[in-house]
Amino acid sequence: MNKNMVLASIASLVIGYFLYPVLNKNQLEKPSSKVVDSTHVPEKQTPTAKNAALSVQNKNKVGTLESESDASSEIDTNDSHVQEQTDVIEQSDFVAHESNIVSTEQLIELQTWSEAHKISIKELLNNNLAEEQAEKLMNQITRENPFLSDPTVHQDANSDEQWSYKMTEIINHQIAQHPNGVDLEILSLTCKQLTCELLVREIVRGSWFRVYPALIEYFLSNQYLIKTEGIKQLLFQNGDEFLFYQHLVFSK
Repeated sequence: MNKNMVLASIASLVIGYFLYPVLNKNQLEKPSSKVVDSTHVPEKQTPTAKNAALSVQNKNKVGTLESESDASSEIDTNDSHVQEQTDVIEQSDFVAHESNIVSTEQLIELQTWSEAHKISIKELLNNNLAEEQAEKLMNQITRENPFLSDPTVHQDANSDEQWSYKMTEIINHQIAQHPNGVDLEILSLTCKQLTCELLVREIVRGSWFRVYPALIEYFLSNQYLIKTEGIKQLLFQNGDEFLFYQHLVFSK
């Protein structure tokens, strides 16, 4: 990637960070469009965990249609009703996504993981903030955040496990080797289905503004497809302490 494009992207990220709303301990500002995550939603239906429930309902519907079909000897096998029934059968256990076929079982497993992860984030906040402050930040984190409410399957479970391990290692390494990395405490780092979620506490004020652009520069310079706009990112101020909640969203 052209170096000027990389620098321009980083400059826009730094400017965006300084435009963050600060959520202080006395008042929680309503999030603007620049704060709320606008994770890309394709025009075609994307397989999410909630789609799995609908798929199961369709499967039940198929059973009813089959019973009605057996009871009637006058149904033409070439008629549109039977064709519609066949379509439902084909989609009842699997959802097509790009070139992948995603099973409803994988969608349900992802939803279960998401619910458990949301609980772990809440417990983490409760352990690091006063109850009221933890609740305020959790409300902001979960607001319009599909990663915690309705995650999307972008790759099969085995590929995702390998990708998650690799990205976690890279992010930890890049932060650790940065001169300001020692001025940060990573409270949580989770990578799942092409999204990495970080919860970071600044030990030295302003350190995240130096480390984060360097992290993005690394990914852009190494030809990773990473979004730099419309992602979930929050700055929370608790007295003299600053916490950052950040998504890194990748594409295959």
